[in-house]
Amino acid sequence: MTAYLKNIKGDKWIWGIIVCLAAFSCLAVYSSTFTLAFNDKSTAEMLLAEHLIHWIIAIVAMVVAHFIHFRHYVWLVFLLAVLYPLLIYTSFFGAELNDAQRSIRLMGIVSFQPADLAKLVLVVYMAYYISNNQNVIKDFFRGFIPLLLPSLLAAFMIVSEDLSTATLIVGISVLMMFIGRVALKYIAGFVSLSVGFLLLGAVILYNTPDELLSSGRTATWKSRIVSFVDADVQSFQAYEAEKAIINGGFTGLGPGQGVQKNYLPHPYSDYIYVVIIEEYGIIAGGLFVLFLFLLLFYRTMVIFTYTKNNFGALLAVGLGLSLVCQALMNMMVNVGLGPVTGIPMPFVSMGGTSLAFSGLSVGIIQSVSRYGRQRKTKQRIIRKNFNPRIAVS
Repeated sequence: MTAYLKNIKGDKWIWGIIVCLAAFSCLAVYSSTFTLAFNDKSTAEMLLAEHLIHWIIAIVAMVVAHFIHFRHYVWLVFLLAVLYPLLIYTSFFGAELNDAQRSIRLMGIVSFQPADLAKLVLVVYMAYYISNNQNVIKDFFRGFIPLLLPSLLAAFMIVSEDLSTATLIVGISVLMMFIGRVALKYIAGFVSLSVGFLLLGAVILYNTPDELLSSGRTATWKSRIVSFVDADVQSFQAYEAEKAIINGGFTGLGPGQGVQKNYLPHPYSDYIYVVIIEEYGIIAGGLFVLFLFLLLFYRTMVIFTYTKNNFGALLAVGLGLSLVCQALMNMMVNVGLGPVTGIPMPFVSMGGTSLAFSGLSVGIIQSVSRYGRQRKTKQRIIRKNFNPRIAVS
């Protein structure tokens, strides 16, 4: 085992971050699944064992992926041909999860969410296209549209069942286009139109009578918008999450001593962050978990800055952004800075598909660190035909 561990390379800080997140994950999942275990006529220990199996799968995915040279991951681009049919199938025939059709049951046992595959494949596609088309990257039809269209198409297929993931996919695409030096006027124009469209849609939903929204997800969207905008109409989830934060304070109630996990819907996934705050406090729980994800983003930026290969550099920063932005979205919802939505926290929330793809993403980042970083100098890489808009000095 010692000889095998010596062959594990990559960024040591990122390995340490994963260990810390795994500890928080197992403790928080075990603490928050007693109600779920009672309803399913199971035990919290059995659910923890299932979660540990998912973690083992994620760790294996990380280690194996980090041994494979990152150049080979360019072949994941071809999964776009499979991705869109999967998303269409899920929207019509998918299994229901959190009152929405987001997953596919494989052989009636394994639950698979194509949206997690979409986040990975689209980052690989954007990294490949940006790194190989710098000569036309500022052109509207040859630079901006080919980068935006695949993400918009995937988001369009997801949005009716999972608005938060659709928003995340488009947001990551915009950030990668910014880093990849796509013309700012096109990015700014698209962001302005998107924000305007979302605000207009929110205003229309807010003022639409409830009887006209009796079907589909629009009624759910309206209730979340109303509870977020109107201080007098607080949603049940937001109210219980606020109580959990107040109960935890700065020091927390102690491991396993949280109360609101018994009332919050999905405390082991969507609201696991406030479970951590209630039991471990704002400092040792909330701020420390936030620090871990910010440190993960910083380390991916360091890998990006010191990587020779343009594709590898963009791949690392894109996957890092995907993980960290999803975590920040989860935190914002938990503390009331965003409307209620169902989005898990990478590496912390319970969920096999999310954990496996998060592990694979970190494994690819570590592959870039292992094979792509220039180790004999501390000077930043000067790239041919590509000067990214951001870098770590």
